[in-house]
This record gives sequence, C-alpha cells and structure tokens, in this order.
Amino acid sequence: MRLASVVSSAWFAAASVAEQVVITDDVCSHTLLWRDDTCEVPNGSPQSTIAPERAADKEWAMMQSEWENTGDCHWENCVYHNARFGGGSILITDKANAEIVSSFPPPLGTPPIVPPFYKTEVLGKGMGLVANRTILKGETIMVRLALMVVKEQLHKDIDTGILDKLYDIAVGKLPAEKRREFDRLAGNDPRDKFDTNSFHMGIGKSESGSHLGVWTDVSLFNHDCRPK
Repeated sequence: MRLASVVSSAWFAAASVAEQVVITDDVCSHTLLWRDDTCEVPNGSPQSTIAPERAADKEWAMMQSEWENTGDCHWENCVYHNARFGGGSILITDKANAEIVSSFPPPLGTPPIVPPFYKTEVLGKGMGLVANRTILKGETIMVRLALMVVKEQLHKDIDTGILDKLYDIAVGKLPAEKRREFDRLAGNDPRDKFDTNSFHMGIGKSESGSHLGVWTDVSLFNHDCRPK
C-alpha cells in the first residue's frame, strides 16, 4: 500500500507568527536569537519577549528560547542549534531567517496515537515506512520537527569545501541519537544526504527564505514531491 503525501512535517506549520517581540522605549530589544546586553531594564526586573497569546505555552516558548548561534559562519550565514527542539535541531541560514524560525508557533495537526504505518526493509530500496491500514485523504499521519535545515542558495552556490566544513560542524552539534539518525540516512556525506533526502520549504516570503529541510522519518516515505 502506497503512503499518500499527507505528512505534516511541522517545523514551519503555520504562516502566521503568534509570538511577537515587543520593542518600545521602556523594553529592552531582546529577541530569541539576539540579546542587547547593554540595555538597562527598568528597576532591574526582567522583561518578557513573549506575547500574551503565547505566554501560556511555556514549554514551547522555553524550547524556542534555546536557539543559539554557534559562531561558525560563512559571510552572513551561520550555524544555529537547539538541543531541545525536537530532541535536537540544526539551522544554517542568515540572522533574519533565524529570527523568523525562533518565533514560529507550535506545529498544527494531531497524529493518531497508533501510527498507521511501520518501518521495514523495502526490497531493493532500503528502509521505508509502509501503511498498515487505509489512510484517508487529508489525514494527519505524522507531525515532526525538522532535524536539519539549510538555506537553499547556500547549499547550491558556495564552494563545496566550505559547505562541507559547515555541515561537519552542524552535524557535530547534534545530540548523539540525532546524529546517528542522520548518519543512517542514504548518502555518503552530509551534503549528499541533503541532496538525497531533503524537501524544499520556505521561511518567510522572500526568495532568501527558500530552504532545504531534512526529517529522518519523512525521508522514509514513498512520496511524490509534485502531487497532482
């Protein structure tokens, strides 16, 4: 049974941004990826950058607050990592796109408690996910946060030697289990694994928002990247 292309690969599950950064004359201009350490907070009390509509979602807000720039950069593009996001996640992009990512709301969609698929060896194709029941059109069958995301222009245009170094640094920042998941993907090296397993995705609306994302489970689906 062929799995339909109804996966909710939710690193970027909603277009609207529910979390806003508040910047006024009385509030320090902190964001989740940049902090103005020279800013003096009135009366020494901490100021929240989380909008009221997201304050109740403490777990998600705390997880999003842990995105960090590793300082490993090529021009304006840097490696960002978050050890808690989906159990460990990497982003290679510029500051503007990283800021957008850090303000994404929680993913949408609730998958079934019992997955409608199982992982198995597919003859001649390696590991894959096979449906174990009829899957309805439009049914959410999986919600996952991305393991690694890289700006598409960076992946395609920069010197391969520089790109390989960035990928080696990025993979080294993943927690051990997530690194093993990435290593098990088809491909000889990180760059090859992205060519083989990544999906096109967008961050924001500009051309610079075009990225490639890798989800280890989603890569096992027999999928059509151009469904009709």
